[in-house]
Amino acid sequence: MRFLRQKTLLSLLFLLWILPCHSIAQTEDDSARCARRIDRMIRLAKSYIGTPYVWAANGPDSFDCSGFVHFIYTGAGVEVKRNSKQLSETGTFVTLRGIKKGDLVFFVSGDPPDRDITHVGIVISDYDGKSFRFIHANWSAGCVSISEFSD
Repeated sequence: MRFLRQKTLLSLLFLLWILPCHSIAQTEDDSARCARRIDRMIRLAKSYIGTPYVWAANGPDSFDCSGFVHFIYTGAGVEVKRNSKQLSETGTFVTLRGIKKGDLVFFVSGDPPDRDITHVGIVISDYDGKSFRFIHANWSAGCVSISEFSD
């Protein structure tokens, strides 16, 4: 599992987390199985695009951001914590260049030492040197949607 700490112009802190299979894949077969598992997870996540955002909702009819991540990861057979703060306390830091599909991206607001994790999404594309895409229960859009890191 991996995390990234990256400060943006909007003073948001991004942390990334990866599915356990990335860190334990030792053979080409392990890597292929891991990639298929992540692709299945992303297809499942995309099937919920447009599902309403509702604070504290766990799905499948509505989600908040961490409820969405919990629902999708659990559906992929990966046990994770339910809220964004707890999710962020597991994993390993990575560089922006190391972002991979299946990682989690966390948003932090506030100034140190009062920073709080306020949002989480699932990375659905590798970093291409400029951006990456992630899917999340987006409160500002009012539903599950896909966003660009550059946005």
